[in-house]
Formats: sequence, C-alpha cells, structure tokens
Amino acid sequence: MLRTHITAAIADPGGEIYVAEDDSNGTKEIVGVATWHGPGSAFLSTEAQRVDWDPMYAELDQPSKDFWDKFLPMYAEYTTRAFGEGVKLAGYHLQALGVHPTHWQRGIGRALIKIGEEKAKAEKVCCCIETVGHTAITFYARVGYEVKKPMLYCHVDDPENANVPMYGLIKHFS
Repeated sequence: MLRTHITAAIADPGGEIYVAEDDSNGTKEIVGVATWHGPGSAFLSTEAQRVDWDPMYAELDQPSKDFWDKFLPMYAEYTTRAFGEGVKLAGYHLQALGVHPTHWQRGIGRALIKIGEEKAKAEKVCCCIETVGHTAITFYARVGYEVKKPMLYCHVDDPENANVPMYGLIKHFS
C-alpha cells in the first residue's frame, strides 16, 4: 500500500516525496517519509499514478476489493463535506506520513509536515490531511490542524472493528 502512495506521488506532476534519514549509526537509514500532492493534484487521479495500485488491487480477494470499491467514493464524499467543495484539490494534501517508532518524539513528523505547510503558506492555500482512527489526532491538533467532525465507516466485517472513525484535518494559510 505504501508503495502505491509513493509511486502516485512520483507520477503526479504536483506530487512530492520527502524522506528523513538518520546516519547516527554510520549508515543512512530511512526513518520517515511523507508524500504531498500540491494544488490541482490528487492521489490516484491519473493512469500513471495507478501503475502500482491497479496490480495490487487485482491481487486482492473479493471482500477486499468490495471494501475499496465502497471506501474510496465514501472517502471522497467525506473530504468534500469536511473541507468544502474543491478545497482539498485547491490546497496541499498530505497523502502519507510515517515515522519509524524508534524515532518518534524527535520532530521528524513535524518537519515532514512543515515542508508542505511552507509551500501552502507561500501560495496562500490550505493543507488537508485525513487519518483513520484516533492515534494521530493529538499530534495533528498539536501542530495546529483543525479537527473536523469524523465520519464512521465500516472497516471490516468484524463486530469489534465495525465503525472506525476517519478524521479530516485542515490548516488555513490564506
């Protein structure tokens, strides 16, 4: 899945990938990654961006395909409702962010977010983020993102995980 995000950012003229490295042990090690899509760009919106997604999707079992077929349109509807019509496409969108747990609390995630924010600030547009579950909400709120009302969606056919919240987060620079 992460490969699909990276490939989509590479193939998107408005996509950008940022990598955080640690070389404290004498060898460079990737410890964090962020993929951003700039104004007018959207994840999986072109055939070139789907080069890794389509084969991955083809290998999924039918229940997983059914999930993605339901989830992606629902996700698009939610982001429009949370941010407003055209807002996400007009701004910078953080598609993926990950920092290795051994490097948490070192400012790496904040630095990877700040890169997109500086570009958004220069262009006087917003930054949008979506996240699933509660884990990252405190972090994003702490770095100044407005947390939108979550949408609950059925993640899997498992009563313990039947309703998982998806949050929209936004920071305005206009």
